[in-house]
Amino acid sequence: SRMIDIRSARNVFHMDFDRSTAKAAQTQVEVATRTANYLDYLYHVYDKFCIEDCLTTSRSVLNVTCILEVSGLVLQQQLGGGQLCKSYISSLFQSLSDSTHKPRRYFKCNVDVKSFAQSCQPTTWPEQPAGEQSMAEWLRRLICLVPIQLCRAEQNQLTLFSNGLKKEATLHVPNVFQLQDTIEFGLYEAILDWWTGPVKVISSMGKQSTGKSYMLNHLTGSLFDISGDRCTDGVWLTIRLAEDCLYVVLDFEGLGSLERSEQEDMFLSVMNAAISGLTLFKTEFRVDQDTRNMLSRFRDGVDLIKGDERLLRGWFYINIKDVDMRDIKDLQLHFRTKLQDICKEDENNFLTKMYKGQLTIQTFPTPG
Repeated sequence: SRMIDIRSARNVFHMDFDRSTAKAAQTQVEVATRTANYLDYLYHVYDKFCIEDCLTTSRSVLNVTCILEVSGLVLQQQLGGGQLCKSYISSLFQSLSDSTHKPRRYFKCNVDVKSFAQSCQPTTWPEQPAGEQSMAEWLRRLICLVPIQLCRAEQNQLTLFSNGLKKEATLHVPNVFQLQDTIEFGLYEAILDWWTGPVKVISSMGKQSTGKSYMLNHLTGSLFDISGDRCTDGVWLTIRLAEDCLYVVLDFEGLGSLERSEQEDMFLSVMNAAISGLTLFKTEFRVDQDTRNMLSRFRDGVDLIKGDERLLRGWFYINIKDVDMRDIKDLQLHFRTKLQDICKEDENNFLTKMYKGQLTIQTFPTPG
């Protein structure tokens, strides 16, 4: 059994208003919100992560309640009935929409402002509207917020993890297929044992620093770490629960980095193709020689896992980013032509051996 200690805390920040005029009060509000506003945390979460994912049909609305502690002779009328705070929050979301180019309709927010005198602090806080859900459902959603590491490529081999920790080097099994009995996924095991519906595996692949983790987060609602530099080490797993399907989402380390050898890249790419139902290969708008050589090397490790019909059954989905709308057809033709050349040069090419020729090419425009 496991004991979970759940604690709830409130973030409180004070805004001191001038007692003379409403104009001076507004100035103080603007200064205070620029220097000490916990809403900035919310801003950055919405900036870096998904607002509405593509896997679920349910939509939620954010409810924000601002409780103002006004002091001395400041009157509620000077605060405009809380309009200053409402205007600030609205401008915050407008700025977020403008800077990220995310559709404005995603930023659904109900803002309520309440105030009280400093000498009359309320003993109870306004209740927030909340939907009903079971404790089990709440725990499942809590578990899915934290990805777990599956493995790491190092020293020209693939090091497996169990429960997010590196396995002991003394472990020996007769063959690779019996390794499945030694691997556990921490608290995700409980969700996998509970689920009885269909399971689909989605993964990312591509060069380092092409935005693979960011893409997965906005597609599935996952919370993989993102940065402008190398941020994914090995392979990480999370689970997303939709209405009628459980999605296992795998974030793979970028290929072609200086920290990894060609053999380590090969292990990662073969593992990706072996267990994924859909491999999202994110790339720039060209197939250069490095990309071509990388794709050609993928097939070298397929013989290591042949013999199991459950493996290597997924689709290879090429995601071309930052494409001008006028260039979509030309780029799709360019990629198809290059891939056809690879297939003609070698009958045992990566697309045939790893994905059974199942290919989709999709372009995405430049944001904004």
